[in-house]
Amino acid sequence: TFNSPVNPFGIHSDKHWITFDTTGADPIMFVCSDGGIARSTDAEISRYKDISTGYSTAQFFGIDADVNGRIVGGTQDNGTMIISGESFPRNPAFDILGGDGFQSIFSEVNPKIIFGESQYGNLRRSLLDGSAMESIWDNRVESVFASNTRPTGYFNNPVYLWEDPAIVNEVKNNGPTGQEDATVNARLYFAMNDGVWVCKNAFAKPHDPNSPTEDKQVRWFRVSSQTGVQHLETTPDGNSLFIATRNGKVVRIDSLLTAKLDTISLPVANQISPMLGTPVVLNLPVGNRTVTSIAIDANDPNRVVATLGNYNNSSYVYVCEDALGAAPSFRSIHSNLPDFPVYHAIISVDDPDIIILGTEFGIWATTNGTATNPTWAEALEGKDPTKPLPRSPVFDVVQTTNKNWSGPRIYAGTHGMGIWESQSLLTSVRNKSKKESISILAYPNPANNVVNLASDIKGAYTLNMYSLNGTLVHSQEGSNSGTIKLSTETLTNGNYFIELIGQDTKAVSKIIVQH
Repeated sequence: TFNSPVNPFGIHSDKHWITFDTTGADPIMFVCSDGGIARSTDAEISRYKDISTGYSTAQFFGIDADVNGRIVGGTQDNGTMIISGESFPRNPAFDILGGDGFQSIFSEVNPKIIFGESQYGNLRRSLLDGSAMESIWDNRVESVFASNTRPTGYFNNPVYLWEDPAIVNEVKNNGPTGQEDATVNARLYFAMNDGVWVCKNAFAKPHDPNSPTEDKQVRWFRVSSQTGVQHLETTPDGNSLFIATRNGKVVRIDSLLTAKLDTISLPVANQISPMLGTPVVLNLPVGNRTVTSIAIDANDPNRVVATLGNYNNSSYVYVCEDALGAAPSFRSIHSNLPDFPVYHAIISVDDPDIIILGTEFGIWATTNGTATNPTWAEALEGKDPTKPLPRSPVFDVVQTTNKNWSGPRIYAGTHGMGIWESQSLLTSVRNKSKKESISILAYPNPANNVVNLASDIKGAYTLNMYSLNGTLVHSQEGSNSGTIKLSTETLTNGNYFIELIGQDTKAVSKIIVQH
């Protein structure tokens, strides 16, 4: 091809810098591009040679990692690639999808399942460790494609995979049984030109228009009309979706697991289920700036961190502590952070005080993130003090855990200096922080007349139930030996929060009452 490094007339597209060496008889032109470095080889500057051997760099837009240390990432003009397994030095990457690579995702339940995309919504899925990257569209979502070759107008398309955390934890603790793909209820959220869509059975077979089977093939449904989407993220339970936009908005969609998403209830392709209710717009006082990411506290889904882009501003990090309420509001926690764009944030699964930011100038972090004004500091120092993480833009930060008792590994995808890994938060014993919540298993959910609440909180407890607007609707005290039966017979239909408080700990859950 023209852009091939072995083509003497070709030179890679997307050039960043051109300079000349005029010290010799003939000028030599050097070109820095997305493909590396090339130089001219003739006096007319019409032939070129690639000289990138040994020069390591990559511009990552999105990355992910699995529990075995494999990394997948999408790069500017160098496709989507996988780095396989732990080794030192790391194994060379191999390509799984061409073009401009963007968001990339491993399934936590079955890491053989990988999602990737190239420019303008070219979404692909592999069930075989990255080989045979196939389309997973159906006729519903295809009806709103921007064109046959460009499904969307997004150069970098927001996408998010949700998997049932109970099944994910079971696989991490006890290994796979082979049945998880059918039971995990994987949902893949994707931004289209007309809003956000979800593939509610993302691990199923590709759609066959001649023999559509609702529960055995991928099926897409529109869940929001919000456009201008920058980032998507669900709560851990999968029932609420937060949408970050390019015009300063954060929008929440609820009831995603209980709304009827099927072709009988929604015969029109782009129809949105009325069971999803009215979207909630969170109060974020940032004008029309780009909300670059949303980070949800895995132990307290009411706590959400938002990051901001754009230059020449004074606040780039915000937190909301009532994100699932009726009128949520953000406040700035920018504090001493320098004034530069922040592209991504994560909240440590082990400690809600630890917030890690991918910024214009590398990684910054805080260890007192629940404070009113957290203290931010650079977090660039490496295992080898002479090789710190560079002060280059970090567009994506992810954390992975192998076992529930182990701390996370952190991966940073830089736009220019490849992918970096940190194990400094890896612990042998899982610490319970002051705000960490022990889980509640609520069943049946939705509940009719009674709901069972199973929790590790034993002995004396206080139970509070709140409506979505924060009103206390029920409170009781007692002693728990494992499961609490709670009557819902007199409650009106709707969503409620359950707060279970024990000695030095608490658990929070959301239930739905449906008579």
